[in-house]
Amino acid sequence: MLAEGDLPLDIAFIDDVGRSGLTGLIPGLEEAADLVEEPLRPAIGAALMRLGASRGEAILREGLDAPMAEAQLESLDYLAALSIPAAEALLKKAAGATRPEVRTYARLILLARGEGSLATAEEAAASENRELRAMALRLLGTALSDAGRGDDRKATRAAQKLLEAGLQDPDDPVREAAAEGLAALASPVGTPALEATLADENARVRVEAAGALLAIAAAR
Repeated sequence: MLAEGDLPLDIAFIDDVGRSGLTGLIPGLEEAADLVEEPLRPAIGAALMRLGASRGEAILREGLDAPMAEAQLESLDYLAALSIPAAEALLKKAAGATRPEVRTYARLILLARGEGSLATAEEAAASENRELRAMALRLLGTALSDAGRGDDRKATRAAQKLLEAGLQDPDDPVREAAAEGLAALASPVGTPALEATLADENARVRVEAAGALLAIAAAR
């Protein structure tokens, strides 16, 4: 089925194939990469990288070099979920991209892995581009928690202020991202701001705020 490209548009299925560890599926995936519709190509590239096939790296590199920003950002979405040296190298390449949104997204992903300066997130959080603001806030909490910077009180407080300010952003996706960031940070200091957000007009924002409060309670 893989070899013939006879696949439904199901990215989750391709992700499961990549996580299976079944290297015998590599030839089928490589053949499918040239047959499937374009939205599945980066998913196949990521699956191949998980299975240790160099073709996967080539596919995602093509995405990063594509003329459209959407294709570049989509490739970064997949690279963000890969914790392997080849993905790290591609992220560092993208961190020097020409397009500011692509460059910033790559740097934010690296920041969440403990590389780079928090100034990257601060600059993005002040951007006029709402997608960049959302990216920055979503990854900011992870940058402090997963990267082992949670003991840096000054950095944590600065991040806290950015995330709390994000809860007041006029754009719904940015407020939602700020709540996700506070969930990752899991600091009780953010509780009052999150409790106020439970009355937000957008249901998704309210749900993320409730989830963040649960994450903070669990951490305590």
